[in-house]
Amino acid sequence: MLLQFGGKLTTKKHSLFYILLFVVFHLLMFISLIYSKGFNLGLNKTFLFFINYIFLLYPLFMQKINARIIFSTIFWIIIPLSIWFIFQRLFLWAPGSDVLKNPFYELRIFYLNLGALVGLLVLWFFHQRKWELFIFSLIVLLGLSARGPLIFSLLIILSISAKMFLSNVKKVKISSNRLIIFGSSLVCVFSLMFYYSNFFYNLLYENLILKLQGLFSSFDGSIMGRFKRLDFAFENIFESFSSFFFGHGIGSFGKMYNQEEIMDYPHNLFVESWFELGIFGLLLSLIIFFYPFLIKGNHVFKIMALFFLLQGMKSYSLVSIWPIFGFYGILLFNSRTINLTSNYPRKT
Repeated sequence: MLLQFGGKLTTKKHSLFYILLFVVFHLLMFISLIYSKGFNLGLNKTFLFFINYIFLLYPLFMQKINARIIFSTIFWIIIPLSIWFIFQRLFLWAPGSDVLKNPFYELRIFYLNLGALVGLLVLWFFHQRKWELFIFSLIVLLGLSARGPLIFSLLIILSISAKMFLSNVKKVKISSNRLIIFGSSLVCVFSLMFYYSNFFYNLLYENLILKLQGLFSSFDGSIMGRFKRLDFAFENIFESFSSFFFGHGIGSFGKMYNQEEIMDYPHNLFVESWFELGIFGLLLSLIIFFYPFLIKGNHVFKIMALFFLLQGMKSYSLVSIWPIFGFYGILLFNSRTINLTSNYPRKT
């Protein structure tokens, strides 16, 4: 960005309007520090929010953005790392393993971060119709047992598939070579799963299927923890006139919920905005997170942005949602991007 700073930067009015809203939302954070019930946490969050500016404005400074290079880089870095992660977790919980002394114990919590990036690859390869890599990435995502990325990526794929099927039901053509490769890949996968049945039982059942069953169980600690945070948030939002309109101040949720200086959030971007910044923060956040989808732009980047927005509705906070602003930046400043995909229209 610094290297490109001296060049000519051009943008459209709607992009400038969005940047203005972004700055106003950030200023609201600074103002809320005056009455925040978690000042130290709020100060931390307010300055961490500056990271979002970098990701939002990055496409503005880039003359060309090569999507294929971006996702190829993600693939060659994240897939090997994810496979290593899966095996390390199996070793961690293996019989006789000293869990607490294993150095990997502290790293196990990053499965969701890896899952989000692998989920992007699943969507990208689906978009590119690279079915072998799509299936491979999906298997890795299953192995990571990241429920959110798995569910959201599959929901988006099912929605797109239904739309494509209804609009192109008479035009569907499948290459015989592709069909042979696809079928052979499935045979190999299921053969390996049968041969290493115990391994896949531990990998999928104990790490993923039980977690998916937890979505419908009152004993799942992760799910119940989110519900408790949401209940606490809404109870305090409607506590008084000031909490409804002005919130409790940025960083207040962690202090109020834990009764000490611990960074925490309701696991929902809009509830977090309402709790800490009031109804004005909620309205601004709704515009900030949904406005880019109304702009004509590259279809695939809208899919990626939607994927991270769904993630933000479940797992992220205002200072950890920066990936979505990278895709928003591409949508806002897409005159400088290159679309190297051909399976969907350039404009939607």
